[in-house]
Amino acid sequence: GTALSGLGRPDEALASFERALALRPEQDEVAQLLVPLIDLLVRRGMADEAAAHLAGALELSTGDRTASFSPHEFLERIVSAVPDPHRVAVLEALDRLGRDGPDRLAVHVLEAEFLRRLGRLDEALLELDAARAIQPAGWLVHALAAAIHVGRDAPPQALESASRAIEIDDRFPTPFQFRALARLALGDDGGAVDDLARAVELAPGDPQTHVLRGAVLAKLGRGPEAIECFRGALELEPQAIGAIEGLLVRWAVDPSLRSSILEALHGR
Repeated sequence: GTALSGLGRPDEALASFERALALRPEQDEVAQLLVPLIDLLVRRGMADEAAAHLAGALELSTGDRTASFSPHEFLERIVSAVPDPHRVAVLEALDRLGRDGPDRLAVHVLEAEFLRRLGRLDEALLELDAARAIQPAGWLVHALAAAIHVGRDAPPQALESASRAIEIDDRFPTPFQFRALARLALGDDGGAVDDLARAVELAPGDPQTHVLRGAVLAKLGRGPEAIECFRGALELEPQAIGAIEGLLVRWAVDPSLRSSILEALHGR
């Protein structure tokens, strides 16, 4: 499908993607197929078809316990397939789909994520309220709520939502990251460090997790441990140095400690 699309044969590409999805692949394969398919659909003005594919894929993914990444990561991947100029059109298509379609839970969650990306956080939370009414113990609903509350600078609510997601399923790092940020904002530095240590255990290959833990340790004045975390991140992703420098400034790490950390990293 991707090759046909690149050759300027979109109709054949769409048919190829449709055939592949009809085989009901596992979640990892669905993500690989769906990203170019959604991009192709929205660029051809087929927002309703894109919305239906997004909802159907997310509905299936939430029950897949064999996937190599969490439902929240899957949600982020497939929504990222929609280019910025087309997000409002797909959001409106999801709203139409949700009135009559069978995938109402998935539609509410998708609408919440699109609204979050558009900065309409209060509306996003209303969509999650509707999703929670359908599935009160939905892991993805609580994990996404934690992300939105972090964005709203509402640490008590972020803490509650992240903790609920962890109670439902503690296999994924994202809620631990959000809970760590909430705990840090609430002055629970030790709890934040513990949550990020757990997140690193769950996602040792994710440089962002190492960067976040290192930044928290640096904020607490624990320079050698922070350097170790940052080195782990840079081994995975050398370009992470920009994120490291940004967080050290954003979180007002002591200037002398910040300088010594960066000197150690640049001299690594």
